[in-house]
Amino acid sequence: MTRETLVKLLESLPSGPVADNLRGRVIKLLQGCWDEFAGSHQTKMEAYKLDRAEHLHWAGPVLSFKMARHGATVLGSPREHLYWWRINVADKTATLEKGTFRLVRPSAAKLSKDEILEIVRRVCEHVQNGPLSSAAPGIFVTWKSETEILIRSAALIPADGFKQTLAGRRKRVRSILIDEMKTIGWVIVSDKGAFVRFRKAGVGSGELPGRP
Repeated sequence: MTRETLVKLLESLPSGPVADNLRGRVIKLLQGCWDEFAGSHQTKMEAYKLDRAEHLHWAGPVLSFKMARHGATVLGSPREHLYWWRINVADKTATLEKGTFRLVRPSAAKLSKDEILEIVRRVCEHVQNGPLSSAAPGIFVTWKSETEILIRSAALIPADGFKQTLAGRRKRVRSILIDEMKTIGWVIVSDKGAFVRFRKAGVGSGELPGRP
């Protein structure tokens, strides 16, 4: 009966956008019969998600609306993908087509090489100040001894961007950090996990093979 009630309501409407004051009723009725439409579970679509439907449009026998998918935003992307659903209430089918992307929050600002270099040089300055310096940033630098330190390079770039972009930035920071630390007399011991381990040049034998 729910689908018949939905059809009766829709057929009483003029062609065009569904009025805002009717949106809730149309959505509720559609949720009640969603499983009856062949193709309605594409992209793991479920009836409860219809609360997010936008731009409802009726052009008998098709009710269409736009839906945003949030999978990319969960990974840090500032954009979400928009899909168009077309529900044919006459033959009980639901078809889906990809639409465009929509910006849901500002993209993370691009970091130039000079900006990355400035971030790294501030850390190097803290290292030169020594373990007793009040300016030493504990979140970035952990002193194991006066001649050995750990630097959490990932913390130098905040996790506010798309996963792939973020990984690329952190890789560049890590590379620049290793080069800059060498210029102030610290060589790399290990480059695994979240931290890069450094030792003062000439102390022990910890420099990784293949590093100039």
